[in-house]
Amino acid sequence: MIFDAPLDLPETGRYFVLGETDLTKSLVGILEVLRPAAEFSGFVSTPGEAEGAAVLLCDASVPGADELIRLRASDSVRILPVPVGDMWAWWEFADRALDKLTFDGTVRMDLTEFGHLIATMNRASLDPASGKFEILEGSYLSLMEGIVAEKSDEILKVLKHLRDDVSRATYSYVLTGKPENIWARYVERVFRNVQYFEYIDYANCEVVLNGGVFDGWEMPYFVGRLPDNAVVHNIDPLGHDHLTDYAKAWIDAGPQSFVEHRYALSDKEGELEFNTDDAGQLSTAYEAKGDRPQKLRYPAHSLNDAVADLGLDRLDLLKLDLEGSDGPAIVGGLDVIGKFRPRLAVSIYHFYQDYWNIPNLLIESCPNYDFYLGHYSFERWETVLYGIPREHSSSPSNS
Repeated sequence: MIFDAPLDLPETGRYFVLGETDLTKSLVGILEVLRPAAEFSGFVSTPGEAEGAAVLLCDASVPGADELIRLRASDSVRILPVPVGDMWAWWEFADRALDKLTFDGTVRMDLTEFGHLIATMNRASLDPASGKFEILEGSYLSLMEGIVAEKSDEILKVLKHLRDDVSRATYSYVLTGKPENIWARYVERVFRNVQYFEYIDYANCEVVLNGGVFDGWEMPYFVGRLPDNAVVHNIDPLGHDHLTDYAKAWIDAGPQSFVEHRYALSDKEGELEFNTDDAGQLSTAYEAKGDRPQKLRYPAHSLNDAVADLGLDRLDLLKLDLEGSDGPAIVGGLDVIGKFRPRLAVSIYHFYQDYWNIPNLLIESCPNYDFYLGHYSFERWETVLYGIPREHSSSPSNS
C-alpha cells in the first residue's frame, strides 16, 4: 500500500524497514515520535526476513526496492516515499523541528518557536538585540485586505464552486487567516499529506502530463501511485537536470515510463523569459536579484500543441506547477482539457491574483467538473486546485 506521510500510516502494528541507510534511519526517528505505538522491529535486506510482518520502503536505492514497488498492492508492503527537496513538506520540516514537536494525536509546536524557526529559513526576520520580529507580508493574503476585499465577487464565485466544506474552509482560511493561525494549521497537518496527491484517483491515470519538474520530489509518489503501464511526460525547460539522486532512484526502480521534454508551457509558441532563484529554478514570478541573470529565454509551446506533437490519444492527469506560467499554460491548453477531460492538479499561488483568476478560468471552461482545494505551506504558497471530471468522481474525501 502507498502512504503519503507519517500520520497516514497505521498507528499500531509491527513493521520492518527495507535497507539501513541514513535516510531510512532518519525516517525511523520520525516514526518513533509520530507513531509511538507502532513497533519498529529492525532493518531487513529482503522481504522474507520480515517473517510476515509489514515491510516499509522509503528508499528506492536499496536492493530489492523494485520488487516491493511491484508488490505495493499487498497489505504487507508499505510504500512511504519521502518528499526530498520540497521545503514545505513533512520531511524537511521534521529535519528542522522534530525535537520541538509534541504529539498527542495532534502535532503541536509553540508558535514563538515556530516564528524563530522560520526566521532561520529567511521567511521572517528576527533582530536578536531588540527581539523585533517581522514576517514577509507578501506571503500572507490576510495582509492584503484591500486587494482581497476588492475581488470579493470573484472570490465568492470560487467558493460557490468548491465541492466540499473542507475545500471552502481552506480557501477562506488562506485568504483571511492570520499568520499565526496558518502556522498552527500547518504544524497540525504537514505530517498528514503532500501536495498534488489528494482527491485524485492516480490508479486510473495511465497518461500524465507533469508541467514543472525541477528537483522532481513528486516522482517517487508517481511511482507509488500510478499503474505499472503509466507514462509520465515531464515538461520543464531544464528537463531532468536538477532531479535529486533520490528521485532518480525511484524512476529507475519503478515500472512506469518517465519521458523528458525540455521546453516551457505557455499560451503560444515561441520563447518565454525567466528569472532564477538561488537554486537555479526558473520562474516568471521571481524578481531578478543580485548577480542573477536578468532574463533567461527558453523555447515555449502551448499545451494544445504539445499534446498534438506527442500524438496523445488520451490524457488522464494534468499537473501544473509552472512558477508563474500556470495561467497562460491553461489558456493554451483549453482545447486539450475540453477534449480529454483530464483530472487536474494546478498551482494557484504564484501570483496573488491566481487565487481567483485560475479557478474561475477553469470553472468557466470545464463544465461538469468537481473542484477541491488543498493548502500545504505556512504561508500563502503551495495551494493546489484539484479538478475531477464528474464521470470519474467518487466524491473522494480529503485526507
